[in-house]
Amino acid sequence: MSAYYLNKNADSSRLYAVKMLDLAQKLSYPTDQLEALKILIKLSDGKIAQRYFDDYSRIQDSLLNAQNQAKNQFALIRFESEKSKAENLKLQKEHEAHEYQMERQKVTIISIISFIIIFGFFVFLWIKRKRENLISEANNQLQEQRLDFSKKVHDVVANGIYEVMTTIENQNDLPKEKILDKLELMYEKSRDLSYDKKELQQDFCERVFGLVSSFDNEKTKIIIIGNDEDFWTNINRSSQEEFFQIIRELPREYEKT
Repeated sequence: MSAYYLNKNADSSRLYAVKMLDLAQKLSYPTDQLEALKILIKLSDGKIAQRYFDDYSRIQDSLLNAQNQAKNQFALIRFESEKSKAENLKLQKEHEAHEYQMERQKVTIISIISFIIIFGFFVFLWIKRKRENLISEANNQLQEQRLDFSKKVHDVVANGIYEVMTTIENQNDLPKEKILDKLELMYEKSRDLSYDKKELQQDFCERVFGLVSSFDNEKTKIIIIGNDEDFWTNINRSSQEEFFQIIRELPREYEKT
């Protein structure tokens, strides 16, 4: 109303401006106070106008300070909000980095455990296969030893028996003591088979002479040449035994033909 009567009736306008100022002061509306003081400054003279102007300047400065404080408070709130947001983002990144590190450690541990299990499994298989190979080799060696022992039994016992039989057949007047000596010698040989002993009871030349002489009969005359100790000295024991077994087999091979 004061603004309405400003250019029409100065007194009415002043009256409404004073009422407006009083009400605005009671309600603490600084903007309305400034509006009322602006009208009163225009309608007043001298000291009264100066007083209204001073009030206007004071209220305006106070309002500007309040606005600046509000702006500063808003800026502070915004700054704190941005700071909090940045800190939250930093914490989130740190959390994600920690989770990633933990996941990597977990994968590494699982990989190491898996490697140990797989490596241990292959080591177990290798040890098992190695053990099986050793057992197989041991069984093969045992089988070879058994076959070798069987061959020795055949060579020593069977051929020894055949030698005695051939001697008895070819030499009717063979003394009983000589037959017993041959049987006893064969017994000693068979007893010593498990110890793999060599025949050391007599010189090799004597053994050859005794064996070949047993083949002599009325139909077959045996002449022994070169069977002396010096000849057999340069021949190793293994070759001597092989030669002895070959001579022992000759009568049977001869009978087959």
